[in-house]
Amino acid sequence: MTIRFTGHNAAGIKPQPRPDAIIALRQLVYISYVSDGIAPAEFRKILDTSRLNNIQSSVTGLLLSDGRQFLQALEGEAQDVEAVFQRISADTRHGGISILAERMVARREFGTWTMAAIGGEGYRKAVDALLSEVSCPRLKAKFTSFAAQP
Repeated sequence: MTIRFTGHNAAGIKPQPRPDAIIALRQLVYISYVSDGIAPAEFRKILDTSRLNNIQSSVTGLLLSDGRQFLQALEGEAQDVEAVFQRISADTRHGGISILAERMVARREFGTWTMAAIGGEGYRKAVDALLSEVSCPRLKAKFTSFAAQP
């Protein structure tokens, strides 16, 4: 049984599922190139904005960037993921957006991160830890190989 919640209640709050309810979630993974390069401060600004937007949309995921490309997974209710992805697609800092994977999942595989991002020392280890719940080997491989780039 799949239960879908749409809209918001009268108070403007998204209804929360019962603990025993099963909800099908959309998982979308894309890659894009950074239009004009990106400084660490700009990446931090993108990340902070993403986190705020994703909290409002109940979307979780993982964002990796090497300064030349973005690799991102988004998870949530289908209409919420679509709205976030459309906003990203309209962002001029992204170019050549390509969807790498799209599927329905029974639970969030990237945890409850509003948007996890990793950099600096321990990068590869942190990526591996975040991917521990991802059930698709090809999806894991995409993020692992991206994280392994120099």
